[in-house]
Order: sequence, then structure tokens, then C-alpha cells
Amino acid sequence: MTQSLTTKKALTALTLTLASPMVLAHSGHDHSDPLSGLIHLLWIAPIVLAAGYAAFCIRRANRIKSTKK
Repeated sequence: MTQSLTTKKALTALTLTLASPMVLAHSGHDHSDPLSGLIHLLWIAPIVLAAGYAAFCIRRANRIKSTKK
């Protein structure tokens, strides 16, 4: 259970780091624009969806293995 809690904390920290509107960027990268959050969300969304799908598949595979025993 401790490893699961640590994993959740790490994923939460990673998510907050990637989603932060105050992330430092190169000059000319405007984070004050009203649409910058949406643009970043659209850029990060496929990564988040792929990670969620991979986690779903892994859990499902582990569940099937445990029920076959």
C-alpha cells in the first residue's frame, strides 16, 4: 500500500508540474494569453489518455491472470 501511495504522490506531482500555467518557458512563449491553458491541454491530452489506456490494459491483464489461477 505504501508503494501505491508513493506512486499516486509522484503522479500527482508530475501532473501538477505539467499542467502549471506558471511553468518557465523560452522567450516568446506567452503564458498570459487566455487560450494558453487550452492549447497546453490539447497538447498534453493525448499523452494523458495514452497513459490512462496503458494503465487500464495492464490492470485488466493482471485481473485476468489472477482469475485464471
